[in-house]
This record gives sequence, C-alpha cells and structure tokens, in this order.
Amino acid sequence: MVAIHLTGRITEDRQLIIQLPDDAPIGAVDVVIQPQPQAEPVLTDDEIAAWEAKREAIREKMRAAGLLGEAHMPPDDLVAPSWHEVKRIIDALPISPKTSLDYINEDREERL
Repeated sequence: MVAIHLTGRITEDRQLIIQLPDDAPIGAVDVVIQPQPQAEPVLTDDEIAAWEAKREAIREKMRAAGLLGEAHMPPDDLVAPSWHEVKRIIDALPISPKTSLDYINEDREERL
C-alpha cells in the first residue's frame, strides 16, 4: 500500500482538519501526527526592552520585600584583581607532587 502524505491543522479545541484527496482509499487507516517545526519568535528591541523593564520592576518589588537573594552577586564596589596580582598569588602557592586524588585517598584510608 502507498502512503499518502497530507498536511493538516489542529485547532485550539484540538480538532484535526484534513482535506483528503478524491482517490483516498476507503477503510481503516493509521494516523501519525508529526508536528511541523515552528520558527522561534523573534522579539523586537522594544519588546526586549519592555521585558527587561518588567523584570527589573519585579526584582525591585522582591528586593523591597526581602525576598530577592543576592548573595551570589558580587558587590557593586568590587575591583577585580589584575592579571599580575593573580599570577603573584598563583606563583606563591606551594607546589605539591600529590594530586587532589592522592589527598582524597589518604583521607579515606585514615577513616578505615
């Protein structure tokens, strides 16, 4: 039997609308629903700005109510260290021939 490929539409009330060709066979059929890919909606700059303003207004309300967790956020006056400061700290770290796994295994052995 030859498969007939048709395009249909599903309405909001979950009705399937298909127009069958005149030569479609009469009798039992198997129906497979395969949704067609939908394009992602693209927001305009104005829509993005509106969403960001709405989000910030909600954050302000939550902050005023004491419900906005900001412990994970860096303070506003934080100054990031320069690369030279980071390198100086890294160079000052002791070099150990042991890996972290070695220390973990030693700790496990001590507990046994």
